[in-house]
Amino acid sequence: MRFLKNDRFINPYNFVSVPLNDTKRGEPVKEGEPLLTGVLHCKLIVKTPLAVPDTKYEELKNKHKVYPFFHYQDGLPAIPASTLRGAIRSVYETVTDSCFSTARTESRITSRSKSNKAFKPGVLIRDAEGKWELYEAQRYLIKVKEYKNFDLDKGMCCVLEKSMLEQIGFGKKVYFEPAFAGEEEAEYVKQNKYSVGRYIKKLDVQKREEHWKEGYLYLGEPFPSKHFESVFCIRPDRTVDVADMERAMEGLEETYAIYKDSKVNRNLGSGDRDHKGYPGYEQALKNGAVPVWYKNQKTDRGNTVYLSLACIGRRAYEKNMGQILGDKSPCTSRKQLCKACALFGMASEEKAGSRIRVTDARVKDWTEEKLEKKVTLRELASPKSSYFPFYTKLPSNISQWSYDQGTQIRGRKYYLHTESDYYKTVEENGRKGKVAAGERNATMDLVKPDTVFCFSVYYDQISGEQLKELIWTLTLGENQEDSSRCYKLGHGKPLGLGSVKILVTEKEERIYDDGYSVEKTPVTQVGRLFDNEEEAPVPYRELLKIVDTNTTVGKKVEYPRVVPDKEMKEKLPRQGQNDTGKNDLASHKWFGKNYKLGADRVQYTLPEAMSDDLTLPSLEVSLQDCCRRNNHGKAPKG
Repeated sequence: MRFLKNDRFINPYNFVSVPLNDTKRGEPVKEGEPLLTGVLHCKLIVKTPLAVPDTKYEELKNKHKVYPFFHYQDGLPAIPASTLRGAIRSVYETVTDSCFSTARTESRITSRSKSNKAFKPGVLIRDAEGKWELYEAQRYLIKVKEYKNFDLDKGMCCVLEKSMLEQIGFGKKVYFEPAFAGEEEAEYVKQNKYSVGRYIKKLDVQKREEHWKEGYLYLGEPFPSKHFESVFCIRPDRTVDVADMERAMEGLEETYAIYKDSKVNRNLGSGDRDHKGYPGYEQALKNGAVPVWYKNQKTDRGNTVYLSLACIGRRAYEKNMGQILGDKSPCTSRKQLCKACALFGMASEEKAGSRIRVTDARVKDWTEEKLEKKVTLRELASPKSSYFPFYTKLPSNISQWSYDQGTQIRGRKYYLHTESDYYKTVEENGRKGKVAAGERNATMDLVKPDTVFCFSVYYDQISGEQLKELIWTLTLGENQEDSSRCYKLGHGKPLGLGSVKILVTEKEERIYDDGYSVEKTPVTQVGRLFDNEEEAPVPYRELLKIVDTNTTVGKKVEYPRVVPDKEMKEKLPRQGQNDTGKNDLASHKWFGKNYKLGADRVQYTLPEAMSDDLTLPSLEVSLQDCCRRNNHGKAPKG
């Protein structure tokens, strides 16, 4: 595999950086300042196909989801107020340096370990008081019949069928006879340099002989070169000091939830080679004994123990989102509101009412020709905030690249614009074709470009400065139809869908002057937030670049590209799909090559939003690079 300098792409998203200064909180309106009440009438013009699925009318066809466009009972398309409000608030938070209002402060980021050192085997045991304690364990190995064969001395290790072990179940207590005892075992391990585990000669759910050991069955995830499953045997006198067991268990629960999430765990399924999501884990918790992998690590919080369900697997960081965001965490006090919470409201325990109300956007001059029906979109994955080279700033010491070590996030995530058919096409073996319907993607109706929607934004008792900021936010500083500054709305934003331009066409304001009246004013110009945009704060300039459709003109905007080399292009279509694994040209190959397991450096980080060159190189894969499912990693003949 090699990166290609002459085949490049722009990642679909980038970040607007977050100032390190504290967010200003307090009273947004000066005492005695006149307050304004009225309504802004807005027009929304679709620039690229728009997908706003109506989940109320979801259809399932062979586990594939099909959605119509969001609509009212009259059948006319609409854009829900919640969709508009969320996008508008996000931009307002950015330009006013407000809090991250939607951040779940108690949630924790999980990631697969980047260390080439495996975690240690251990067993969690619940005592009579319901408290968990972690014990060191010795790992013993069982050869599994269905896994890849390799030479073993005859009779040294029992060979069992995978189905038999699955019937016993993850975490169940078993009894076994080791292949060796005492010094004999140590000598064998020394001679063969095989120290990750000892072999099991006989295994049963009952203790057949007095000298048999007891342990807990561990069933791991499948991978191409796997040989064994394991039994973890407790070392009774070797407990592990865990400073905060409750927090460690919470982290384990979060990683388990990720393994059960098909959007993250791409190998989750019911096939022989699919990952099952540790189906016996919950029962093991109930039984009070759970085989796990653990790691001790010194962090800025002290000695920390991470628990995982795999030896080089996923773990949860100690710091939660609130601790990572610090002062940028969501507001909690009505007396200390950031600018965005003061205008849009706050939903914490104290709660603060919103000063604005956004209506649904109703379609204008509708005809059925403006709807593209039943388009099957490419598969989308959930955000991978654990991938440091894209989501965080590069530290001086990569060995300390961890959210627990004070690593800084890049900022607020935004999707760039692009005009292409990327959303409904896919490359297979270097050839472009239609997207196939499956469990992990969806089919939906799209509203075509140039369709117009109308909506209103009501405001109540706000200052003149707040109104100016609101109008700027709606229009992104340009109130013309041909403006290149656009929003991203709806589903499929990373695929090029959902670019829209919002205009403020008219302002109606209540006037209290010797009575009550309504003053209507056409809105043509938008007040500047900064007199000189070239000298404006960096986050503001980054935002303007990201929302500008001209930023990506003539460039490929898509997730990291993995392309076949010339030989692979020519041979694979003739030899058939059975010769290649489904993930040979998947994006994760790019991520893995860029930041390898255990590596002390990264090849490419996501370019900063203000970089002159936002592109990254595509990854070229050869036949020899591919992992073949049917022939255990060997390239097909011919």
